[in-house]
Amino acid sequence: MREKQNQDWKRFEEFVKAAVWGMPAGSTDWEIYNRCAAHGIQALAAPIMKETSMPDDLRKRWETDIQRHIFRYARYTYLLSQFPVKVPYVILKGLSAARYYLSPECRSVGDIDIMTKREDMQAACDSLLENGYQEIAPNCRHREFVKDGFLVEVHLSYAWVDDIDQARNIDNLILESIVKSHEHTLPDPVNGLVLLEHLNHHLETGLGLRQIIDWMMFVHRCLPDEKWPEFRELARQVGLESLAVNAARMCELYLGLPEHDWSKGADEKVCEYLMEYVLTSGNFGRQVEYEDRRAVARGEWLHHPAALLRELQRRGEKEWEKADNPLAKPFAWAWEGIRLAGGNEGLAKGLQDFKRRDTMFEALGVKRRKNGMVVYKDGEYVKTQGRFERKEQ
Repeated sequence: MREKQNQDWKRFEEFVKAAVWGMPAGSTDWEIYNRCAAHGIQALAAPIMKETSMPDDLRKRWETDIQRHIFRYARYTYLLSQFPVKVPYVILKGLSAARYYLSPECRSVGDIDIMTKREDMQAACDSLLENGYQEIAPNCRHREFVKDGFLVEVHLSYAWVDDIDQARNIDNLILESIVKSHEHTLPDPVNGLVLLEHLNHHLETGLGLRQIIDWMMFVHRCLPDEKWPEFRELARQVGLESLAVNAARMCELYLGLPEHDWSKGADEKVCEYLMEYVLTSGNFGRQVEYEDRRAVARGEWLHHPAALLRELQRRGEKEWEKADNPLAKPFAWAWEGIRLAGGNEGLAKGLQDFKRRDTMFEALGVKRRKNGMVVYKDGEYVKTQGRFERKEQ
């Protein structure tokens, strides 16, 4: 990545660093804005907008985005103040991460995630339904409800990992923290694990800077060197110690996080590739320039060849003009694979990227898609047979 793109990404990194820590940014442009938008972090620039030089049309667009994000954050916090759920619950992910930011209202929020005691989950869902929420398709981890465009997820389980003991451990830490409280907040160490698992969850499907910055701000606020041993023990229980160390060190190297003694054992080559991967994959995979090779090189496809071939065939039949020919149609998968990979050179680059990425995942302790996932079903934790057997129920 790091030649001409190196300079572009370096400018982006420096701008993000300035926005997060409230430092002067000098000037910016549409390219920086578009990359912020791809990662869902435009509103972080709010504290430095007045001092940052940019074209007038860009300023108008950016300020509109900031106002929209802040208004949405305010609507969600108001929604929580009127929340109909009366059983004990805790808030997970976005809103729970915002409290670590210098300006919490600038943390983009897309939904409200809560978790109740399992015996209270049905009562929580009934309360939402009785107060005008409509349920949309549930899945094996949570039930989703929507009202006036606002989404609420009620979790049966939280962890999305491939090890039964790890899944049980992180869920139990959350469940044990649910108390009758008006704050509905997890203790900081448990909340940090939730944010770290959120980062882990999205590593293979499009990790963005939003998840990385959540972790960074938690580390900044809550993990000085003297508190690391306690957190390390919790992270070990859920298989996330290596990810915690390397992600923190990456933030120190590239995003301005002050250094910690406990992160110095990280592999800086892994940190470099992790940063490259985050910048190019974008928020849930929305970074445009990464999309071409992503469909071919993602590990979840390569570890499931039959699913890969079915997907390539489906896309090829849709995109290839010769697929209407009965003789050509069976080969639509090959045409689509080469097209997505950018030709033979692009295919080789895609496979090389995959190998590097797979090595990075091994170093971070991320091995989820190969081994099936753990779900909580009928009162126990069980393994699925991989991502492609995850069914709505």
